[in-house]
Amino acid sequence: MTTYAKVFPRTAPLHTDFAREFVSRRVGLAVTTHLYQRLPAYKRGPRKGLVKGEVHWRKCESGGWYADPDDFGRRGVIYKGASPIKVILDGVGTLLDESALTCTTDADRIKWINEVVGNQKETER
Repeated sequence: MTTYAKVFPRTAPLHTDFAREFVSRRVGLAVTTHLYQRLPAYKRGPRKGLVKGEVHWRKCESGGWYADPDDFGRRGVIYKGASPIKVILDGVGTLLDESALTCTTDADRIKWINEVVGNQKETER
C-alpha cells in the first residue's frame, strides 16, 4: 500500500520580514538583497514603498509519494520538512524557483534573476 505525502501550499508577501528571512535562508543573503533591489515597490496606499510579490512554497507535513500537480517539478518520494519554493511577481511570473537554486554560485543565481527580470521588462515595452 502506498503512503502519500501530506503537502500543504503556503504563501507570504515579500514585504514581510518573514518572507525576506525565508528567501534568504534558501538562496543566500547576496541573492536575496539583489532580488529585492530588482523588484518593484507599491506606489500608493498602506504598503507604499514596500516590495511587491509573493513567495510560494509547499510544506511537507509527512513524507511519502508525491506527484506535484503544479510545475514545481517534484515527482517521487518527498521527505518531511521539504519545501520547494518559488518567488512570484504578479504580471512578471516566476522570478526564482528550484531550477535557479541548482545554480552553484550566488553570481549564477544573480545572473538568473537579471535574465528573468530583464526579459520581462523588454516585453513590456
